[in-house]
Amino acid sequence: MSTQSSVRLLTLTLAALLCVEGRVHCGPGERLALGVAGQQDTCRPCSFGYYQDRLHHRHRLCKRCLIFDEYDPRMFLVSDCTRFHDTTVRCVDGFYVASDECQVCTNCSLLQKVQIRPCQQNQNAVCCETQIVRHGKCVTSI
Repeated sequence: MSTQSSVRLLTLTLAALLCVEGRVHCGPGERLALGVAGQQDTCRPCSFGYYQDRLHHRHRLCKRCLIFDEYDPRMFLVSDCTRFHDTTVRCVDGFYVASDECQVCTNCSLLQKVQIRPCQQNQNAVCCETQIVRHGKCVTSI
């Protein structure tokens, strides 16, 4: 089978998968455009600055890309937004991502508490009020 035939077969197979019971379902990087005056619904590519990461969906809107603040010294860019996925950012050490911003990690020892979970990219450290930790949880007595 030639490459061109393979691509055409793949395209037809994907189109068949995305059309269930006569309803068009869109793939990543696309939004649903409703047909008017009896025309069939169609899938349209997301505009620049927007993305859709869902597979087999009927969403009429693409999601807005996260705007990376290159002047924020706490954050660095991992990958730019495309039609298929959002902007990916990470925080520098000592910070974690919360609500699309880098927040300072809690230092349990400065608060005279015991750390039971370290600060990671998407979650703050967890500290215990007590000095007793059992199976990763704070307890008041043994």
